[in-house]
Amino acid sequence: MATLKEIAQQAGVSLSTVSRVLNEDPSISVKSDTRRVIFEIAERLQYRTTRSRKTLQSVNYEFLVNFAYPEAVEINDPYYLSIRYGIELQCNKLNIKLIRQYKSSEALPATENYDGIIFVGADPEEKSEHCGRAKPVVCVDFYHEKYDCVYTDLARVCRTAIDYFIANGHHQIGFIGGQDQGRGIDIRESSFLEYGQLREVVDPQNVYRGNFSSASGYRLAQQMLSSKALPDALLVATDSIAIGVLRALHEGKVQMPEDLSLISRGIDIRESSFLEYGQLREVVDPQNVYRGNFSSASGYRLAQQMLSSKALPDALLVATDSIAIGVLRALHEGKVQMPEDLSLISINDIPTARFTFPPLSTFHLEAELIGIQAINMLVEQIRDDRRIPICMTIPAYIKHRGTTAPRQR
Repeated sequence: MATLKEIAQQAGVSLSTVSRVLNEDPSISVKSDTRRVIFEIAERLQYRTTRSRKTLQSVNYEFLVNFAYPEAVEINDPYYLSIRYGIELQCNKLNIKLIRQYKSSEALPATENYDGIIFVGADPEEKSEHCGRAKPVVCVDFYHEKYDCVYTDLARVCRTAIDYFIANGHHQIGFIGGQDQGRGIDIRESSFLEYGQLREVVDPQNVYRGNFSSASGYRLAQQMLSSKALPDALLVATDSIAIGVLRALHEGKVQMPEDLSLISRGIDIRESSFLEYGQLREVVDPQNVYRGNFSSASGYRLAQQMLSSKALPDALLVATDSIAIGVLRALHEGKVQMPEDLSLISINDIPTARFTFPPLSTFHLEAELIGIQAINMLVEQIRDDRRIPICMTIPAYIKHRGTTAPRQR
């Protein structure tokens, strides 16, 4: 923690002046500019006066953390374990009591039993008993315009990976990703039907279902275009499907948004960002996108499927290190030399990434810091009675190891 001496040295004033200004001594007379500089330096160095530390320690907050996944997920994915560790670390530091609730059918505890709530990977709006915003909320690893959010900008991570591949001579880039089981798929269709029919704007005949690929979206949109009555608005379950839908609508001479309005929602931001930016840079073919779940076994199966195709990409972005471990095994068995034949970048930088063969090049995510900042944002909402939501993105950076290299000409 910063000291008064450090602040005094940077501000160019005496130690006693800094002490008296920060403790709001009414008898001291200093220029307003000097006072402002002292407070700015103290804030930048995260210095707390003895009074403020005592005040913070004397408040016994109780926070609820609602996880959108079962506790067992943390065993297989150190990313989520690190988020929880950061939350617990900061709670211990600030003397905050923590209530944990993992994915279950149980309703949230009564709001009077806690001072604020953190949703990890979950949409607060899906908890109908909490939509009234009776307590302060922070969303972790999930963006919501109505609430405070802290997360890593995975869309930027994917764009950075594509730019890196292009700069190093790679022009056929593939993607292997995952999809959370039991989240955000069936509930979208059922909710759409239920509420749409309640509002008398949805006909079940205008509901089309396939798989979650662009090719499926293309076929379903062609099927829709061949029907007698075209809807004037369309909700598409994922961005991947929407890419195919847009192609079919364009071929069908449907003007958007004049003839039809469309909204889509991605399954996974990594996949949708990869597809959108990769196609913009003309280095991604949707046929080189593979999706399973977020396990190493799924990565192994998807990589085998990729190897059986006629054309292998020369670079690969993998959604998580856990998936990448399975991918590496399949590539090794398939006699693919890395990084000579194929460069690979993953996301998360789990501890085992350094010990794979070859060592995994991956984006390092500050998961622990995400958890810490979630607690800080919740405390700040309560302390300052802030009602305007803010969004904090935590940067990620790539660690180059043994799976990346410039393409051999």
